[in-house]
Amino acid sequence: GVSMTDRLRLKGVHYTHLPLWETATRFLAAGKAEKKASFYPFLAATLFSYLAFEALLNAWLHALDAEGWAKEKEIGSTLAKCAHLFALAGIPLDRSRKPYQVVREVARARDFLAHARTEPFDEIIPASQMDGMVPIQPEITRFGSEAFATEALVQIEALANTLNAGLRAKFDYVPVGSAAGAFYGISGSSEASLPELQ
Repeated sequence: GVSMTDRLRLKGVHYTHLPLWETATRFLAAGKAEKKASFYPFLAATLFSYLAFEALLNAWLHALDAEGWAKEKEIGSTLAKCAHLFALAGIPLDRSRKPYQVVREVARARDFLAHARTEPFDEIIPASQMDGMVPIQPEITRFGSEAFATEALVQIEALANTLNAGLRAKFDYVPVGSAAGAFYGISGSSEASLPELQ
């Protein structure tokens, strides 16, 4: 038997996309529950939904395409990885409409937030507009709206589920996601063994 003084080797994997997706859904719910200042949780929901999508694509690439994973940097952006995985699954990726069009907008939001800069402005406006709090809205405002954040989660999940179904049809075993959907399944797996002692 194994005693408490023995050392065990644990090997396994943590799937990062699941806690990231849970974070996105919780921030979206928090934003919907807020009376004021919902901009902040909606902005977080938008960003975390895309981070979860990127982590999901990386997990599929790592699990199903060792060659692709080895040249992950060459494949390029998250959207390029998405296209690569659609091709791997042998299913078409329609870039001309939803969900891809929305996911591309969320990619822009992510890039904007990751490389955020100050936004100077110089506008001539009617004096009547000065009654509003911020007559000239910064771009970041759009990414933290309820409509944008909600659509981000809906369309990212739709695109991920299409890819999930395609990968499951093509491969005998897909350890990432589940038949229930791309953002379902176990958050990791591990095995314990006695280490080979030299």
